[in-house]
Amino acid sequence: MIIMRTARHVPANGSLVTTYLLARCFCDGVSAAKSREVLPTSKVLPMKLMPGPSGLMKLPYIGTALMFAPFSRHSPENFGALVADLHEKYGPVFKSRLGKDYSVHTDNAEDAEAIFRNEGAFPLRRLMTLSKVFRERNGLPPALGTVSGPAWQELRSAINPLLMKPSVCIHYLPAQNHVADDFVNQLQNPTLTPDAQSELLFKFALESIGMVCFNQRLGFLDPTTCDSPDRLELLHALKLCLKSIFLAMLGMERRYLRTADDAFYRSYENAMKLIRQRAMIYVRKIVQDVNRTDLERPAQDSNLLESMLTKGNLQMEKVLAIIDSMLIGGTDSTARNMTVLIYNLAMNPEAQERAAKEVHELVGLNDPITPEALAKLVYLKACVKESMRINFPLANGTERSLNIDTVIGGYLVPKGTSVIMSSSRSSLDARYFSEPKKFLPERWLRREGEVVRHDSEDKKSHPFAYLPFGHGARGCIGRRFAEMEIYVGTAKLLQKLKITVDPKYEGLKPIYTPFITPEKPIPFIFTARQR
Repeated sequence: MIIMRTARHVPANGSLVTTYLLARCFCDGVSAAKSREVLPTSKVLPMKLMPGPSGLMKLPYIGTALMFAPFSRHSPENFGALVADLHEKYGPVFKSRLGKDYSVHTDNAEDAEAIFRNEGAFPLRRLMTLSKVFRERNGLPPALGTVSGPAWQELRSAINPLLMKPSVCIHYLPAQNHVADDFVNQLQNPTLTPDAQSELLFKFALESIGMVCFNQRLGFLDPTTCDSPDRLELLHALKLCLKSIFLAMLGMERRYLRTADDAFYRSYENAMKLIRQRAMIYVRKIVQDVNRTDLERPAQDSNLLESMLTKGNLQMEKVLAIIDSMLIGGTDSTARNMTVLIYNLAMNPEAQERAAKEVHELVGLNDPITPEALAKLVYLKACVKESMRINFPLANGTERSLNIDTVIGGYLVPKGTSVIMSSSRSSLDARYFSEPKKFLPERWLRREGEVVRHDSEDKKSHPFAYLPFGHGARGCIGRRFAEMEIYVGTAKLLQKLKITVDPKYEGLKPIYTPFITPEKPIPFIFTARQR
């Protein structure tokens, strides 16, 4: 029996009778293969017949509001549970209002593959309205999240060589070792409450990405300066900005952006201005170093900010926009994902001990992590992947706006429609992963090009079922830095400490703001490893 996966493109003339539709075929006992097949007109339904919330929930903006409290049991922070409920009710593909327009949700990895394979030179997604309004009202040039098409490509192509090469990350490895050492030293304080532990992880992430952005320590892990008013103010501003962007992207921007005096917008704008003001202090110092005429440093000694200013052909305001994005997105995402990783290692002691043994064998008991050792920490990296699979970083997954009419799940979805790949569901789907709710880092280890699993009869997972950093040209620009910070921070932690959780803790209940966050801070217990 052949099962047809239905994410296919139609010609511009819209003729369904003669349309050749790209499909992914799965045959019993036969490996997956691409093929083309004519799909009869009668089997393609218009999007208006796609299942989804009905009645008043079909109305622009109102429909979005009605999905959340007080009209339902869901809050914006429980958006992941809302999406799961809607999938359970309407199936693998459904539509819902997110703001003015409909969005389509799919948890089929095959749909995600077809969309990504055909997104063209200029991948489209819904723009970050809140950020766009801020930049327009303050006379600032566009940022990556506020533009599409050639303008986006021009900006992205200028920064890709500076952010996506592995060698750029390795430049910061010695400094990241010191940041991680300070973090682990503070974790050993027995008086830390669960709230304080959570805040320390956030400070670690900010200190790490700050080192990348400004090539200097920011003082968030220095006990004498970490709680100074100006640093706490910056921490609050970063958290507020990200949560504001999240709420706006849920489709509530009309409510929030009525006027420039709107309280929600005003708080966001004030926080953004504070972040930019603080960033500018560090940027000016780098500019002074770049402009020095009495000293020339080798090119390999250049840091990221200096490279953007001298090699990226970027205006100062565009450089600041990139720095803003890295600080806002890179801090919270790294802190939250590392928190969940530490929790999963605590709840799976065999995996924790295997990862710790790997660290001790490759790094030692006190030594810094070298580039060679980092490259060989394969089990630790598998733990990171598995943690993000079992507790996906986002409430749903990557979003794209279709650049051509597309058939998804048997429905013709018009060009321009936002499609959200529900990776939070596909990464836990038994179609793609055996025993999907078990923490099994071994599933990511490779031997002779094949995925090694605990179950020898298990099939290889679908490459588009799990995309924590997005995919393609519009994937996460800070991925390499985020991964390195998590690898180094966790390796240094395992090097010295054993992780457990207070047995009274009821278990991880995630919320999203927009990144996964424990509803209640996790009461970790860190004890020194016996030498």
